[in-house]
Amino acid sequence: MQRKTRVLLILLPVAILLVGLSVFLSHRHTTTSSTGQTTTNAHSVKLDDAAAALPDIAGFDIESIQEALYQKISTTATGATGTYHATVRTGTVTQTSYTYAVDNSSIPYYRFMVDVPAIRQSFQVTFAGGVHYPVSIVHVLCPPADQLIYPKFECTDPEQ
Repeated sequence: MQRKTRVLLILLPVAILLVGLSVFLSHRHTTTSSTGQTTTNAHSVKLDDAAAALPDIAGFDIESIQEALYQKISTTATGATGTYHATVRTGTVTQTSYTYAVDNSSIPYYRFMVDVPAIRQSFQVTFAGGVHYPVSIVHVLCPPADQLIYPKFECTDPEQ
């Protein structure tokens, strides 16, 4: 009986944490109107080809990338509002891994270009992490000069 109680005491907090995380992830991008209909945020970026271009990146991580893209667009596009459709530029996805010096573990690392035709801007995205890792990191950066396909635009990256 004592062993069952110990197992229950260990599993119960884990189950509560998983349920809470699941609820948070399922509701963080939606709101419910007074009619009970669920709608997505009116200010966003939709990465139209994410499933095909980034098949190894989970849906909630794609959402994080889309959020980071919108945050960057809000600093570069005058009067940025609404939903923007973006695509991952063909041939720009690279996948490597980042190895931690401390424990020699590694984490998947992606780099790719995203084009946003409506505002004629492109951005370089880096993503490290994924489903099996404790943290995921997204950076949306100004495009390198050799990757510009639209006219140059005012864009600054934070100091690193």
